[in-house]
Amino acid sequence: MANRVARTIVIRVLLLFSLFAAASAAPGGTFVDDDGSIHESNIEAIAAAGITKGCTPTGDRYCPGLAVRRGEMAAFLGRALALPPPGH
Repeated sequence: MANRVARTIVIRVLLLFSLFAAASAAPGGTFVDDDGSIHESNIEAIAAAGITKGCTPTGDRYCPGLAVRRGEMAAFLGRALALPPPGH
């Protein structure tokens, strides 16, 4: 039950953040594989906020068709909430 509540809170925080961030971010530019996606403005917003760095070392791809793994979601949340890196 506690995991379900926590998961719901996290999802709502991310949705609210992406809505506010998307309003100020223009689509295009950061990733080459999200052009024309309905989610492009949200992807650009979280990239501009430093929450995502893409799925490749060069940072030119977002890989919107791949599932997000637990560690990746933890990294997104840590960056979105400005938490210190693990071990600091």
